[in-house]
Amino acid sequence: MDLLIVENQERTRKRRWALGGVYRSLTDIVGYGESDKPDATYDKKYFAAWLKQFFVKLKISKAHILGLSQGGAIALQFSIDYPEMVDKLILIDSGALGAKSPPLATIGMVLQNIFPSTLTSRFFSRYILFDPNNRDPNHERYSIEVLKSKGRKNAFTQGRGSAVSTIHKSSLSNIHNKTLVIWGENDQLFPAEYGAKAVAVMPNATLLKIKQAGHLPLMDQPKIFNKVVMDFLNNPETAH
Repeated sequence: MDLLIVENQERTRKRRWALGGVYRSLTDIVGYGESDKPDATYDKKYFAAWLKQFFVKLKISKAHILGLSQGGAIALQFSIDYPEMVDKLILIDSGALGAKSPPLATIGMVLQNIFPSTLTSRFFSRYILFDPNNRDPNHERYSIEVLKSKGRKNAFTQGRGSAVSTIHKSSLSNIHNKTLVIWGENDQLFPAEYGAKAVAVMPNATLLKIKQAGHLPLMDQPKIFNKVVMDFLNNPETAH
């Protein structure tokens, strides 16, 4: 079974997605990283439809889906719109569950997208990591490089946050896939309580909080993160 990772930047995975033993189809979502950056709505429906086209192009009929932050919001929408194409679902500090970023974190995000630099990147790092020193220097450099590329503002300015708008509880309750919700216990962007609220209405979901981890537990606690993901994927009792 393929594992599709939905995230906003490509090189993070080269160091942190240590998911050996699983065949992986990995993608930068449209509008980010090295993918095309067209003029578009960049809302959840748009991303989910694009992801379906990606499946069709690669002749993937069904896969496990792992989504981080905004990628979690897209994974949720994809599971709602195309449930027959999803096996297991993994959400990491997911968007679209009702959380709102605190004002300073929002300012940091805006500055990083409009004026990408080492300074704005490091300012924002304090809101996405429990310990900013855990950030891979290559990830920081690559993030700045990508944010300076042609079309880099399209997803940010044209989407205007619609990709992480709240998904109603009634829709979450219709997601019957075996789901693992991972959350950094110290997430300053999206507090862990929102993961707990989602699990309460999703019939086959389990919440796992990682201590001393922020919005990116894969960077703060990579060994723990990779183990819980692999255990979930390899456990036959969590088969759909």
